[in-house]
Amino acid sequence: GSVSNFVAMMNKEAKKLGATHTHYVNPDGLQDPDHYTTAKDIYLIAQKVMANDFLASVVDTPSYTIPATNVTSAVTVRNTNLLISSSSKYYLSSVKGIKTGTTTEAGACLVSTAESKGMTYYAVVMGGTESITNQVVTNSAFADTKALYQWVLGNFELRQLLSTGTPQEQVS
Repeated sequence: GSVSNFVAMMNKEAKKLGATHTHYVNPDGLQDPDHYTTAKDIYLIAQKVMANDFLASVVDTPSYTIPATNVTSAVTVRNTNLLISSSSKYYLSSVKGIKTGTTTEAGACLVSTAESKGMTYYAVVMGGTESITNQVVTNSAFADTKALYQWVLGNFELRQLLSTGTPQEQVS
């Protein structure tokens, strides 16, 4: 019904998700002294987004063409997350979204998820730098996230350390 009602709903939902250090003032994420969050809260919200199959599909779509109508021609919109763009130097096939954001105050930010070997990983990078030189984007949030995922995917594995059916020690 209104921006203020929508923002109130956003704050209520954030609290319901356990994002207790988040407060929204507007729905667009533009800077306001009373508009804040934490990496942990962003992670909690991202988990909820990715639990919804439709939203998970939307945030993992590199581009989408809105068909032409009798009033407008077709328009292609592109996801700003370069980790899911196969033509980007930041591309990683295991990454599945989620959201970018950049303001002067917050810097370049990225929340993303990657899947590999049956495991799901999340990364929240905030306060990065971004520059564009000769139409080439350099973004430390993308670079740091890619490096983090490359390390995790190359070094983490799931191992069974103990069997729940075998006693390990007996205490009298």
